[in-house]
Amino acid sequence: MNNQHHKLIIFALGASAIAFGYAAHAAELLILRVAGRILLQVESHGEAWYVNPLDQKRSYLGRPTDALATMKRLGVGVTNADLFHIPVGLIAVNGKDGDGDKLNDDLEEALGTNALDLDTDKDGFSDKVEIEKQFNPLGWGKLSVNSSLIERVRGKILLQVESKGQAWYINPVDKKRYYLGSPTTALAVMRQLGLGISNANLETITIDYSYLTIATHTSTSTSDTIMAEAAEAIRTNNLGKTLSYFTPSMQSQISYTMGFLKNDGLLSFANMLSGARITSESAMQKIYSTDVYFSLGGYKVTINFYLDKQPDGKWLISKI
Repeated sequence: MNNQHHKLIIFALGASAIAFGYAAHAAELLILRVAGRILLQVESHGEAWYVNPLDQKRSYLGRPTDALATMKRLGVGVTNADLFHIPVGLIAVNGKDGDGDKLNDDLEEALGTNALDLDTDKDGFSDKVEIEKQFNPLGWGKLSVNSSLIERVRGKILLQVESKGQAWYINPVDKKRYYLGSPTTALAVMRQLGLGISNANLETITIDYSYLTIATHTSTSTSDTIMAEAAEAIRTNNLGKTLSYFTPSMQSQISYTMGFLKNDGLLSFANMLSGARITSESAMQKIYSTDVYFSLGGYKVTINFYLDKQPDGKWLISKI
């Protein structure tokens, strides 16, 4: 090999290293920029993710009830005294409003204001006006804002450990706290405070699976048993176990699918796996196929499940 060829190879390797380094740096900058934010997949169906500022990993928020549970799981405790020094952000949501002050009763309970009196402290200004102007709705004067505390908790989920564990999201943009009292409220917070992100950028942020109990396959597992076991895990809506039968590259898609489907949909998905039959096989890959019939239009679609043998000898579903 002559010197010119050596130079070309060195140049190519150097260019690849620079490109890789630039991509890694760009990914780091993106994560720092979105840490603590709620992200919405604008190129898909608006799926919502929360990027935990503590470990900079993203958690799928799914349906409103799942979103609220996920946010509470990631929350950190806070005293009522500290929480009082963080301004309240308001988002319009439907709900019971006993005193007609445009503040939901469950929000007023968390705030400590009187849900049956639009002016709790009797100073001539409604509770809502005082909150909007950052005055104390429980007494006289301006709210005492603790800026250093807000900087420490911005982007986090805080739980009122001295009350009923009510959850609050500290929006890193306006540095206000937003109440996550119910699935409906949590959904409103996600939609109104969420930041749009492309699928390509989202893929650079690691998914948090730490809360799942991911089962591991033994070396004796076969492709046949994995198909049946995956189907059963889906039927019982066991997300952690279900993900263990798929390759890491598939897990985010399956996680979204499991969160999106209702009971009938999960059953249909499971039946597709358990009803599939092997149509092609080699030493490293097996393909299972099943036909899905659509009564509307009278046609069928063949669904293929690709199982790949992993370096450790296990078989995992790699593509659908």
